[in-house]
Amino acid sequence: MGKENKIHFSPLALILFWLAIEYVAFLLGYNFFLGNLLIDTGWTRWSHYTGVGGISLWILISCLFLYLALFRKWPYTVVFAIVIVGPILYSYTLPSEPVAEPGNGEWVARTAAWVSVLVLLSAVIKVLTRKK
Repeated sequence: MGKENKIHFSPLALILFWLAIEYVAFLLGYNFFLGNLLIDTGWTRWSHYTGVGGISLWILISCLFLYLALFRKWPYTVVFAIVIVGPILYSYTLPSEPVAEPGNGEWVARTAAWVSVLVLLSAVIKVLTRKK
């Protein structure tokens, strides 16, 4: 039997690519952010520092740990609770000042975009330099 080509799925890569897509959409003038779903709530006052991309990252990481908690149980349930409750509690310790605007503090999305480019380049180089 020959060696099968399998596609390996990485949740971290999915998160990085999603944030990169949001950043590219922002550069093109579209207001396409997952974080816009929670921008007007009191839960995300910390987004003043991270921008809307930080809220998107929080939602994506929360969904990842919810998935792990449902299918891999105990330790991930605790991590999921901390990931959800921690930032919400921190938000209520901050004064209720302006919330993040798209483009304000978007270092999260910019970093994800650059890391995504590096991941894609390394994958291309790996394919091109593979021994046959």
